[in-house]
Amino acid sequence: MNLEEKINKTIFYPEVYVYPTPRCYKPIKKIDLNKINFGEAINLYIHIPFCKSICSYCGYLKMIDNDKIRGEYVQALTREILSYKQILQNKTVNTVHFGGGTPTLLSSNQIKNTGQFGGSLPKF
Repeated sequence: MNLEEKINKTIFYPEVYVYPTPRCYKPIKKIDLNKINFGEAINLYIHIPFCKSICSYCGYLKMIDNDKIRGEYVQALTREILSYKQILQNKTVNTVHFGGGTPTLLSSNQIKNTGQFGGSLPKF
């Protein structure tokens, strides 16, 4: 089947291309993040996988938006950020990128606060 036929039949497998390709990755047996030198200035990426609809061209991890799951995700994300507190505490954060699905589906409270921790995300 040629590309035109695949497009007409909506046979499409989107991928996000990265280098090196995932087949080159090797499993990490044990890693201590506290021993890695990330440098003094860092950029953060926070993945928000929720979308109102799924686009056929997007290869990122995503799912249809769901209030309950979104709330649980934000709580888990906050716990993960807190787990990096020791690593991040003396770093200069140049940028924070929100990406993935549709980050604007998060409410301003979900971005600023979490119900579980009852306050702002930690200041590093």
